[in-house]
Amino acid sequence: ARVRWQQNDFQGALEPVETLVKLYPNRPEFQSLLSQIQEKLAETQPSQ
Repeated sequence: ARVRWQQNDFQGALEPVETLVKLYPNRPEFQSLLSQIQEKLAETQPSQ
C-alpha cells in the first residue's frame, strides 16, 4: 500500500488498507491512512 501511495495509486492502495483496518480495528494509524486515501480518491475523482 505504501508504494502505491507514493506512486499516487490511491485506488490500488485502498484494498490493502481496508484489509488492515478489518484485521486490526484497534489500530488508529490504519484507520487514519484509510481516511487519507479516501480523501485523495475524492479529490482525484471527476465531479459529477
